[in-house]
Amino acid sequence: MSEKITGKCVTASGLPLEIELEWPFRAASFGSDWYVLHGSARLDDASGLHADIAVHLTASIREILTAIDSQEALMASINTVRKAVDDKQLELLKTGKRQPCPLSSRQYSIKNKHWWFLEANDEQLKAFVKRKVYWLGVVNGSGSVEVSDAVDQAYLGAKDKNIAYRLREAAKALAGEGYLALDAAGEHASPTDMLRAEAPKMQAEKDAALDALMAKHAYESAHNRA
Repeated sequence: MSEKITGKCVTASGLPLEIELEWPFRAASFGSDWYVLHGSARLDDASGLHADIAVHLTASIREILTAIDSQEALMASINTVRKAVDDKQLELLKTGKRQPCPLSSRQYSIKNKHWWFLEANDEQLKAFVKRKVYWLGVVNGSGSVEVSDAVDQAYLGAKDKNIAYRLREAAKALAGEGYLALDAAGEHASPTDMLRAEAPKMQAEKDAALDALMAKHAYESAHNRA
């Protein structure tokens, strides 16, 4: 029995996403060693652009998961989709087209036993936190936003034991600049009027990331027709 799990996140390139998954994985009809998870990644800006996806869980990754319906499997699925958008592997469309999204050893170092999606530097972490609080706290009206949730930690630096601390430090720096207001523990951030005034910049960054993604797929489409 599947259930729909929906969550909002931001890519490292600045695209706000709403990811919906028909959870959990189920055995794929095309191969006994594969599991598949259907869902969608929707650009969270009312444009209607989205990618219908099929996350394919390979046998090698299945072996390292405690269960295919575990929180670790959910984290890995969300971040695999997010990484595919950041890498421009998924095409955002207004029509339905199921696109493969492999969850494989490209996302997990079997030798070193850790997930790998990105290795963000401090400036990238700062930009990420700022965008996250804007899109989730301002645009979606959530108000307070968790600075260093486990899914983001895994996405931005799973092998870095200090990633949670670095995310909180990024939020602290933004608070010092007037963009955020932090709670006493420094774990939740709320947007300030200064961040709300950054709306044109946040939108421009989103548009630039979207233009780059669309240009890549337009080039590939033209090349395939040639």
